[in-house]
Amino acid sequence: STQGASGGPVGIINADLIEQVQFYTGALPVNMGGVLSSVMDIRMMSGDPLKNSFKAKIGASEVGVSGIGHFGENTTFIFSSRQSYLQFLFKLLGLPFLPNYIDGQFGIKHRITPKDEISFLFLGGIDRMKLNTEEKGENVEYLLSYLPVIKQNTFTLGSSYSHYGNNSKFNLSLNYNYFNNSNIKYAGNDSSTEDNLILNIKSSEQKIGIRGEQRLYLGRWQLLAGLQTAFNIYECNSYKKEYDNEYYTNMNYFSYAPFMSVNYESYDKKFNAKFGIRADGASFSKELNKFWKHLSPRLQFSYSILPQLIINGNSGIYHQLPPNTALGYK
Repeated sequence: STQGASGGPVGIINADLIEQVQFYTGALPVNMGGVLSSVMDIRMMSGDPLKNSFKAKIGASEVGVSGIGHFGENTTFIFSSRQSYLQFLFKLLGLPFLPNYIDGQFGIKHRITPKDEISFLFLGGIDRMKLNTEEKGENVEYLLSYLPVIKQNTFTLGSSYSHYGNNSKFNLSLNYNYFNNSNIKYAGNDSSTEDNLILNIKSSEQKIGIRGEQRLYLGRWQLLAGLQTAFNIYECNSYKKEYDNEYYTNMNYFSYAPFMSVNYESYDKKFNAKFGIRADGASFSKELNKFWKHLSPRLQFSYSILPQLIINGNSGIYHQLPPNTALGYK
């Protein structure tokens, strides 16, 4: 992936273990911040409490194994592991770069009591790109002259506790995200001496987050209130011989956001309206710390005129920090 932006054609999540995906292009949920345009909410499957099943798969670019099942009566699991063989295909095709990726995930959910449960989720990926210096030809040699060797590691680890009341639900989640990016390039792809080094970028991002939510179900009304906080760490050591430029940056800051929303549904379920508000703040600067200046109200409604005809409308204001690669640039 491009640090500070998005990724490539292969997702790190195994689609076989996805239960539900909701895509929001407007009226973004107040408990999901740091976005302006859209939100993709991906819900993973729970394990099977009755049986254990496993699957091996050979695809167009990878081999993998996955499973879903349970440990005892109150604990379920899911897992997946995949290894690509694109590097062999690219070498047969004579391409100048050889990508390789490994990814894995697992999830465990344990029911403590009939009203309390705890879950753990891990997602991780390793990306390695090598240069195919054995290939010859004008086009290949041109690409090999500037393509760097890229190494990336990324993973996220989270845990969540939920308590279900008679007309309420409380959720507390903890998460840790890590991303490491390395780009290195030697003139003529000759690494025998450091004098040939023309590009060396080593950059990492870490995020430790906590989110608490309380939901109340009061007949046709539903209330949500919560607080989201995170500690962000960004470190980068960059060297470019072309500009005789080398710099090092180490940045950390807190981000936080209280939020709440109210949802109403009519008795006949034809009309639905939701109002929410969120306030985002960050310790990066004095101005960003003034969270009351970064209010994000949003309003959404839906009315069913006929069973086959529904009118939807929404409006909102959203705030998003620039990526750490921009905030920490020197």
